[in-house]
Amino acid sequence: MSLVVSSKDWFKLDGVLCDTKGLYCDTPQIPPMARKRYTTFKFGSDEDGVYSDDSYENVRYTLNCYKFPMSRSADFDDTELFAWIQSGKILQISRYSGFYFKIRTIDGIQPTVRQDGMRIDYKISMTLSPFRYIVNNDEFPLPQDGVIVNNGTRYSKPILKFTASGGAYITTNGDTLTITDSGLITVDSNRMLIYKTVDNENISIMEKTSGKLPLFGVGNNVVQVSAHVSGCTVIGNWRCY
Repeated sequence: MSLVVSSKDWFKLDGVLCDTKGLYCDTPQIPPMARKRYTTFKFGSDEDGVYSDDSYENVRYTLNCYKFPMSRSADFDDTELFAWIQSGKILQISRYSGFYFKIRTIDGIQPTVRQDGMRIDYKISMTLSPFRYIVNNDEFPLPQDGVIVNNGTRYSKPILKFTASGGAYITTNGDTLTITDSGLITVDSNRMLIYKTVDNENISIMEKTSGKLPLFGVGNNVVQVSAHVSGCTVIGNWRCY
């Protein structure tokens, strides 16, 4: 007779549910708000003119989980389980399902075998980036009027994709980014990269750009593109404190 286990709580790593790995989750805590420093501040493409991302510290977080070996003599080899956890980059939890968190590091996985050998508890420690990202983050075409609404509570670092013929100008809330190249171009403010795709290969064109990377403030944002830009789409990367 096989053991059937279910849990109302869960976590996902990169969209993979923990149950599919035979791992179950005690009630997950909600990660705390990031600690904010007032002594560190920088100007540039990584700030919104008020506070830079650099002034927020990473968040430490712990998941308490467990699994059930099929018998006391079962093989306790966790090689595959540890490999799955260590490779995780995106965390979602059941009690905060409208958001996801970016994992900076997996700091430790501590297993403890119960006395009867029928349950193994796991304490998974990790470090998360400071902000919570909204799950509803689909790619969408640039609206005709150029107005994009950021429903988060923190400025976002969007990704813009478009085709340029003869150079491009992208103006976001009055700040202009100039690109002197043509082709299928991606402006990734999140990673501070600008590249074009040729034969499925991404080639950096940072040396052919000038100006400020797009940032979307909370609320309405106005994006204008030059006549040489077509097929522009946006990934908002909406986020909250």
